[in-house]
Amino acid sequence: ANASGERILFTVVADEQGRVLAATDPRRAPVDSEVGAFAEDTVSMSEVTAANGNSVVRVMAPLSVQDRVVGHVVTELDISDLVAQRRNTALALLAGNAAATLILVLAGYVVMARMLRPVELLTRHMGEIGDTPLPIPEAAIPRSDTVLSRLLRNFNNMAGAIDARTEAERRLAERERFVSLGRLSSSLAHEI
Repeated sequence: ANASGERILFTVVADEQGRVLAATDPRRAPVDSEVGAFAEDTVSMSEVTAANGNSVVRVMAPLSVQDRVVGHVVTELDISDLVAQRRNTALALLAGNAAATLILVLAGYVVMARMLRPVELLTRHMGEIGDTPLPIPEAAIPRSDTVLSRLLRNFNNMAGAIDARTEAERRLAERERFVSLGRLSSSLAHEI
């Protein structure tokens, strides 16, 4: 970092009428010339900032003797190191935010993939279009009593009920076939 002596590029001391009394570079600000050109675009010391990206800033402060303003001091300061430090800090923050966002996205993806695993299992077992749904093996159902494990067990109950209904329909169709055969044989026996 710059020491304060290295930071000061140029200083002008002017009286209360704005006439130059002394300057660190007399060729640039001759004695008894107007300080007005140097007083343009000045800020107070509390307003010095590296935010605008300028590497040189002019500061104007009153020159007081026994609480009476007798003139002004205008100083040009080199704040290029502060501008560079601000830029580097902004880049470091940007890189840190990008890394944190990437880590959070990856963690979110992993968590969501883990949470959706039982739903994918259910989808696979329901996906057999036209076939009876296959029950999910008990080993594949999560051990904890979560909403998803209850959903998977309810699916198994539903698949079992569909199997039982299909079996009942098959037995009913077989009985009706036997009843029809009985009626046919009874009609034939009657005719004979």
